[in-house]
Amino acid sequence: MAVSFAAAVAYYVRPLPLAIRRALTQPNKQSDHQTTTMGGGHHHANPEASPRPTQDLQSLSDAKIPLAFRDTCAHLLVPLNKCRRTTWWSPNKCGHERHTYEECLWNSYLQRCEAKVQVDKVMAAKAREEED
Repeated sequence: MAVSFAAAVAYYVRPLPLAIRRALTQPNKQSDHQTTTMGGGHHHANPEASPRPTQDLQSLSDAKIPLAFRDTCAHLLVPLNKCRRTTWWSPNKCGHERHTYEECLWNSYLQRCEAKVQVDKVMAAKAREEED
C-alpha cells in the first residue's frame, strides 16, 4: 500500500495541544519580570571570558599550546588543558573551564563582527566621498 508524503507527514506531525498554542500566541504576561528570550535569558556576563589582545607567549610555549590555538583566548586554554590532562579527558569534568573558554571564543567572534561593521562603515563613507 503506497502512502503519499503528505499523508505520512499529517500522520506523524500532530498539532500542538490547545493550551500550548494559546501560550505561544498570547503576549507575555510577565511585564514586571525580565522578558523571556531564546536561550532562556539566564546568562550573566563572565568577566573571566574576556578576550585578551596580547598573550604571554612564553607561558603558551611552556604549556605546549599549538600555534593554531594561540589566539585571544589562549590564556584560558592553558588551565583547560591542564584540567583535561589531570582528569584523563573525562567529558564530565572541567565544565567550568570549557564553558569559560568557549564563551571567550564567542566574545572574540562578536568583537570581530563589530570590527567588521565599523570597517564597512568607514569604507562606505570613503566610497561616498570619492563619488562626490
